[in-house]
Amino acid sequence: MASAMQLYGVFALLVIVIVAIIAFAAILSNIVIAVRRRFGKGERSPKARTHDDFGAPAARSRAAAEPSRPKDPSA
Repeated sequence: MASAMQLYGVFALLVIVIVAIIAFAAILSNIVIAVRRRFGKGERSPKARTHDDFGAPAARSRAAAEPSRPKDPSA
């Protein structure tokens, strides 16, 4: 029973270490990008994709309706 508990403990520790390594790599990558951007070396490589939060506006399906009142009030 004790060996099973040790096995589970080692597995949990291994998972924690892997998650910590991934988090550390992500933080380090963000720091490197921020430093490069801060000191003017932020040229993007041709492989890098741009991220667009707002896509192109959708095309209108039909033209806008004509106004119901005339534009010239004297008419």
